[in-house]
Amino acid sequence: MRGENNPEVRNSQRERALPLFEQAVSGARDLAVPAENRVLRETKLETRVANSLSPDIAHARKTDGPNSHAAAARVTNIGPTKEGILEVLRLYGPSTDERIAFLYHGLRAVGKQLPESSPSGLRTRRAWLVQNGFVKEVGTGTTKANRPCAIWGLTGEKK
Repeated sequence: MRGENNPEVRNSQRERALPLFEQAVSGARDLAVPAENRVLRETKLETRVANSLSPDIAHARKTDGPNSHAAAARVTNIGPTKEGILEVLRLYGPSTDERIAFLYHGLRAVGKQLPESSPSGLRTRRAWLVQNGFVKEVGTGTTKANRPCAIWGLTGEKK
């Protein structure tokens, strides 16, 4: 078997070439961007990475002062879909996931400005609300298919 057709040889060649390629690309990028812009680009990248890891919580940059960090720690922007779920629970009381979805879509139908969301998406966001102390399980009920399910209500601890 010739070298270029042998998978082991090809993989070995790729493993040796990849770090050299990454180094060349990185060096070319850095040469093309002035030093002051590189710092700005890195700061923007840090902010983007922080926001992508936890888009629901405000972040302060590493270079920000202590007041910015303290303020960011107090801000919670949970997003319009989660706010819609909380509004459903405020207006209609404890509900199952099925009822939350029905009432959420009902609010949208009467003109409430809420993002479109599938029942699965609403369950995911409700789970986030549970994990973060906005909502808790308050009982058990049944689904339309007569299966047991949780009933969710507000904790009253967070607004």
